[in-house]
Amino acid sequence: MCTLDNRPDAETSALKNLQVPYSRLMHGLAQENIQVNRKVLSELAMHEPYSFQALVSQVRSFLWKTCEG
Repeated sequence: MCTLDNRPDAETSALKNLQVPYSRLMHGLAQENIQVNRKVLSELAMHEPYSFQALVSQVRSFLWKTCEG
């Protein structure tokens, strides 16, 4: 059973697998004007891993562009 207490753990473990710190993910989402709260992120991480990975990829590409420029 999923409770509010273990949702952030799913998100954190998914981010560790994708090697993106939470703070960078949130910063990148804000900079890309993608408005997703932590609850939605954890739901995506648990139930829609490909959608979650797409968001992380979007943030990675944004962060890569800002590091180059």
